[in-house]
Amino acid sequence: GHITTYLHTQLSPEVAERAESPLDHLQRLSTAVGSITDRDDTLRKKVITELEALLRRLDRRAKPADDLGDQIQAATPEQLFNLVDRGFDGSSFL
Repeated sequence: GHITTYLHTQLSPEVAERAESPLDHLQRLSTAVGSITDRDDTLRKKVITELEALLRRLDRRAKPADDLGDQIQAATPEQLFNLVDRGFDGSSFL
């Protein structure tokens, strides 16, 4: 786990120099997602929601959202709550 990684990087500096890529993180995520059981429908739905939000963010970087409607569609629930809290002041919330 995290302690093993920390100790390994402290004892082996060349490992610390090698930064993890997003693909390394995706591989670990894939393993974690594979452990979700069919019985845990609530967790599965939450993971799907978060993954969809990540994909929208990634897609938005490829083609920037120009209007508020595009931003709202691409927003995570937290970003939508921030928009409501600020009273739709017209500033970008993403």
